[in-house]
Amino acid sequence: MVDEGGKSVTDKMVDGTIWMLFSKFVERGLGLVSTLVLLRLLSPDDFGLVATAMLVYGLVDILVTFGFDVALIQTRNVDRSHYDTAWTLQIIFYTTIAVVLSCIAPLSASYFNDERLTDVIYCLSFIFVISAFSNIGVVEFRRNLNFRKEFWFSIAKKTVALGVTVPLAYIMRSYWALVVGMLASKVLEVLLSYFMHSFRPRISLSKAREIMSFSKWVVFNSVISYGFVGLPVFVISKFFGTSEVGYYTVSREVVEIPTTEMVSAINRATLPGYAKKSTDINELKCSYFNVLAVIFIVTLPVGIGIMSVAEVLVPVVLGLQWVSTIDIFLWLSPSAMLMALVSNSWVLNASVGRPEVTSFVNFVSFSFLLSVVFFMFDEVGYLWVVKAVFFFSIFYFFLSILCSIFVVNAEFVDFLFVSWRPVLSSVVMFFFVDLFLAADFVGDVFRLFVSVFVGFFVYLISIFILWLISGLPDGAERFIIDKALAVFRCYR
Repeated sequence: MVDEGGKSVTDKMVDGTIWMLFSKFVERGLGLVSTLVLLRLLSPDDFGLVATAMLVYGLVDILVTFGFDVALIQTRNVDRSHYDTAWTLQIIFYTTIAVVLSCIAPLSASYFNDERLTDVIYCLSFIFVISAFSNIGVVEFRRNLNFRKEFWFSIAKKTVALGVTVPLAYIMRSYWALVVGMLASKVLEVLLSYFMHSFRPRISLSKAREIMSFSKWVVFNSVISYGFVGLPVFVISKFFGTSEVGYYTVSREVVEIPTTEMVSAINRATLPGYAKKSTDINELKCSYFNVLAVIFIVTLPVGIGIMSVAEVLVPVVLGLQWVSTIDIFLWLSPSAMLMALVSNSWVLNASVGRPEVTSFVNFVSFSFLLSVVFFMFDEVGYLWVVKAVFFFSIFYFFLSILCSIFVVNAEFVDFLFVSWRPVLSSVVMFFFVDLFLAADFVGDVFRLFVSVFVGFFVYLISIFILWLISGLPDGAERFIIDKALAVFRCYR
C-alpha cells in the first residue's frame, strides 16, 4: 500500500516509530534527569501530595478525554469542519471541567484530610483552561504520518518543564515547584501548537454528532483506564498516607519510563498507519504482529532487567531514602512490562473502528482488579496493593492478546511465533544477571553498571542464537537488523 508522496504506509509507520522512539527517549531522558534531581531536593511527602492532587485531577480529566485526536485520525474523509468542531468541543468541555475541579477542591482536601490540597487543585484547574485553546491542527502531523514536527513539539515542552521545575525546587524546596512546572509546560505547549502549525481553528459544531459517536467509547475507556492507575493510589492514600503514595507513584514512574513510555511512542506512530490499512484485514494482521514482535523484543528485556537489578538500582539511582521501594520495584516492573506489551491492542481496535472491544477488555479487567484488591485487603502494609496490581496485569495481558487475535482473525500460534524467542532470551538474561549480583564483593555502582552490561549482551546473544536455530525467519530480528544496516550505510 503506497500513500501520498510515493512512500508506502509501512515505511511511513517505520519512520514515524523511529521519530517517536527518539522523541520518547529524549523526552523521558530529560524527565529522568528532572526526577533524579527532584528526588534529592524534595521529600516523599511532597511527591505524595502532588500525586494525591493529580488523582483528583485525573478523576475529572477522564470526563473530557474524548479522544478528539483519535476520532480525527480514524475518520477517512476529514475536512476543516471536523477540526473546527473538535476544537470547539474541546473548549466547551475543558473550561466546564476546570470549574468543576475548582468546586471540588475543598471537598477533596477534606476527604484526604490535607488542607494543602485545596490550593494545589485550584492551580491544577488552570491546566484545563490553558489546554482548551490548544491548536487542534497539530493532529494533522500524526494523521499524515509526519512525525518530525511532533518530535520537536514534545522535546520543547519537556525542556521548558525541566528548566522551570528544577530551579524552583532548588529555591523553594517545596511541592509547588512540581505544580508550577506543569503549568509552565502546558502554556508552552499551547503556544507551540500555533507556532508549529498554520491551522487557525474557528468556532463550529457542524460535525459534533459524528465526532461524539466515536468519542463516547474513548470516554468509557478513559474512565476505566483511570481506575487502573487511580485505584491503587486512592487505596494507599486513604489507608496509609501521602509518603506511601510518594513511594508508590515514584516507583511506578521509574519502571514505566523504559517500558510503557517507550511503547507509547510506537503506539502513537502506528495508529494512523493501522487506520490506513484497516480495509485490508490480512495486511493489517501482518502489520500488527510485526509491530507486536518489535514491542516484545525491546520491552521484555527492559522490564525483566529492572526487576533483576532492583536491589542495586534503587539505592544508586534514587538514593538511600527510597530503599524501602525495592519490594515495590520487584512487583511493579513486571506489571508495567506486561501492560506495555499489549498496549498496542487499543490502537488496533481504534483503527478498525472497534473501540468497544477495548471497552470490554478494560471493564472485565477492572472488575478483576477490584476483586483482587478486596480479596487481599487483610494483608499487612501497602505492599498488598502493589501485588494486586501485578496479578491484574497478568489477567489484562492474556485477555488483551485473545481479543486482538479475534479482531484480526488470527490464531494463538501467531502470537507464540512472535513472542517465544524474546521470552526465553529474557529468562536466560535474568538468571545470568541474578548469578552475577549474588557475588556481593564490590560496590553497588559497579554491580549495577556491570549487571546492565552483562544482561544486555546475554540477551542479544541468546536471541540471536534462538533466531539462528529457528532458521533465520522473517520477523522482528530481521527487521531490526535491516533497519540498523540501512542507518549505518546512510551515515557511513
